[in-house]
Amino acid sequence: MNKLRQSPTVLTILLFVYVIVVHTQEEVPLAKGDFNPTWSPDGTQIAFESWRGGNADVWIYDFAADTIVNLTSSHIGNDYAPEWLPDQSGIIYVSERDDTTDLFLMYLPTLEKVNLTNTPSVMEFAPDLSSDGQYLAYASRIGDKQDIIVLNLQTRETINITENEPINYSGVPDWHPFENTFTFATDPISGGTTIWMATPTGEPRELTIDGLETSPIWSPNGDQFAMVSRRNDNLDVWIYEPESDSYTNLTEENLRLDADASWSPDGSSIAYMAFSTDTPIIRNLWTINLETGVKRNLTNGNLQVDTPVWSPVDDRIAFVSFKGFTTIWVISADGTNPINLTGKFAEIIE
Repeated sequence: MNKLRQSPTVLTILLFVYVIVVHTQEEVPLAKGDFNPTWSPDGTQIAFESWRGGNADVWIYDFAADTIVNLTSSHIGNDYAPEWLPDQSGIIYVSERDDTTDLFLMYLPTLEKVNLTNTPSVMEFAPDLSSDGQYLAYASRIGDKQDIIVLNLQTRETINITENEPINYSGVPDWHPFENTFTFATDPISGGTTIWMATPTGEPRELTIDGLETSPIWSPNGDQFAMVSRRNDNLDVWIYEPESDSYTNLTEENLRLDADASWSPDGSSIAYMAFSTDTPIIRNLWTINLETGVKRNLTNGNLQVDTPVWSPVDDRIAFVSFKGFTTIWVISADGTNPINLTGKFAEIIE
């Protein structure tokens, strides 16, 4: 699935340090705005999490109606990290309630809710659905131990994929677009990150060995995945092909920090975020054409970009802008028609 992961990676921590600095200078609190855009499968809506009401809720922006709707306003706790069902009939999200964190499924349009995990002593987060909607992979934490769990949504049976592994794993699962396999990354606090692959029945195996890698995102045709790596001492976007065990650095010629890769629906291009350590408040949205190698800066320092996500059906790219009130934008892949989707609704908090 072509979307960003909600995981406590080294990169995420670094980015949020910069965001806090920027927003402190502008006297805009970090927890005021919209984050984590997630396209609906047909590209007509974007689910996102928003802290505009003081706590996190799951909202939907509808392109045809040009409206936003709060799906979780009836719950006073935090609800975030939305994940669409493949048929668009519901959304899975993380919900903090009753002193625990569970994964919920909300059916649309009835807003009926089902607690999928219901484990009072366990924290669950970072859900990702298989392409057929049968399996849900997510991160699970008990005390200091963090594992990757797979839930069969038909039988409600769970399997701890990493139970027998000696180190923790971060919540960045990403399912293969056609096969029942998924990738995930080790937790940075374990002393170094690598990418692993597993099936719903377990059998985890390490794919990458030598680098500090996070955020694997499968290509639409499933023959390779993009990832963020520091194997050359600079944070770059790489491609890894499991069949040939080959690596390609897509952004090695610059001194910027490059991250948050997202594939175009035809697999010909990748969108990513880039910024320099000298000017961390200037973060741009870039694209790279994989055939020609041509890179394009779509925002040119104007919008303080984070978490770009390519539409699953066309050339639009959604992203978060931290310029002023944090909002969700879309822009065409050629850099034209930038639109602030949620900024006009800044006063709507419920």
